[in-house]
Amino acid sequence: MTYEERIKRIKEAAGKMRLMDDVFMAEVFSDRPDETGLLLRAILEKDDIQVLEAKTHSALTNTAGHSVGLDILASDSAGRIYDIEVQRRQDSALPRRARYYSSMIDKNSLDKGAEYSDLPESYVIFINEKDVLDHGRAVYRIERTVQDLWLPFGDGTHVVYVNGENRSDTPLGKLMHDFCVTDPDDMYYTELAERTRYLKQNREGLNNMSSVWDDLLNEFKQDAREEGLKEGREEGVKLGREEGVKLGREEGVKLGREEGVKLGREEGHAEGRREGRAEGRREGRAEGRLEERREILEVLGISYEEYEQKRSEYIMREEAADLSAYGRSRSVTDTETADPDAK
Repeated sequence: MTYEERIKRIKEAAGKMRLMDDVFMAEVFSDRPDETGLLLRAILEKDDIQVLEAKTHSALTNTAGHSVGLDILASDSAGRIYDIEVQRRQDSALPRRARYYSSMIDKNSLDKGAEYSDLPESYVIFINEKDVLDHGRAVYRIERTVQDLWLPFGDGTHVVYVNGENRSDTPLGKLMHDFCVTDPDDMYYTELAERTRYLKQNREGLNNMSSVWDDLLNEFKQDAREEGLKEGREEGVKLGREEGVKLGREEGVKLGREEGVKLGREEGHAEGRREGRAEGRREGRAEGRLEERREILEVLGISYEEYEQKRSEYIMREEAADLSAYGRSRSVTDTETADPDAK
């Protein structure tokens, strides 16, 4: 990409930016104490604020934990410290985030050996695109209080939430309007309009915006990376759950089969034992009767073979007698049928 092509793309991107976009806002207020003072006076309604220094993208380090990067870190003639954050996402202006930012300002404001009373008064200000607290107020001022008495605690810390949807005919309402438009000609505040016009339309300003362009690209890459990681984790969880269900089902079938075979074998053994006992009892009774019969035959002096032979002969005579009786009855029946008047 040539220099001219790069400037053209930066101009196109800058033309779409608003003060509500943190990378552009940081460039507008970078080393601009007058514009930062205008901003603070409108939000806090304090006409005596005179900003001496305004730095953007200020890093407050914590070697033992989480470090933070502040959009605007400013100080005024009264020694007060201000952190100003622009938030487009509602879930970014968390109360605990404000608490942590406030603690990091304190950590970096008190020199070694200094008294706690030397801690400066501090403000953490969130300019939110939406009314994140959802009570319809233009601004929310939050301070610690003694709840039982409803008296201020007086520790010098302040948290402020600004409703970016406010369009009232007030200095703050006009400021929020200016934060949400792209064309400097539509702005109320001359100071902000001139600075915006310089960065969007002046060649020198566009050169300054080159770093904003790089920051924006890095931000897009980071957002894409985080989104990719999130989608990857969700997909991984989904696939892992499906694989887990599949493996669990297979393992369950296997364990169920093994348990079923075991139970079936045990039931089969039990059934076999019951049937075996019944069969054994039947055979035992028959064997017992046979043994009793042998003992009786032995007393009578008759061998078992002779007994079986006589038993067979007896059965044959009985069957022959039955057949003879059956034949006689059939003969009488046939005669009566042939001549019913014979008698």
